[in-house]
Amino acid sequence: MRSSIKQKSKFTNLFIDHEALERDLELDKKIELQREENRRHLRLKLRIADRMRQARETHKHSSKCERLTHHLSLLDKTPVYTNGSELYILTKQFNKEAFTL
Repeated sequence: MRSSIKQKSKFTNLFIDHEALERDLELDKKIELQREENRRHLRLKLRIADRMRQARETHKHSSKCERLTHHLSLLDKTPVYTNGSELYILTKQFNKEAFTL
């Protein structure tokens, strides 16, 4: 009768291997330390990249293009542009022609 009870029994071995648990905990700690080191390394790389990006941005060269803005229009609806100091009218060939009042 005992042999049939053992075969049909759903009981499992309740003994715990404490050494295996300690090894697993040690491995988990090592893995967590490695993750934290990787995070620190990535943060350092990001800081270096940000510094390099900021250095490039401060040394940008200004544009060689002259900025013309539409300032006013004449009675015949010809637009008059300015570059900040002078007034211009653009010809059909897009040449600047000085405009004086």
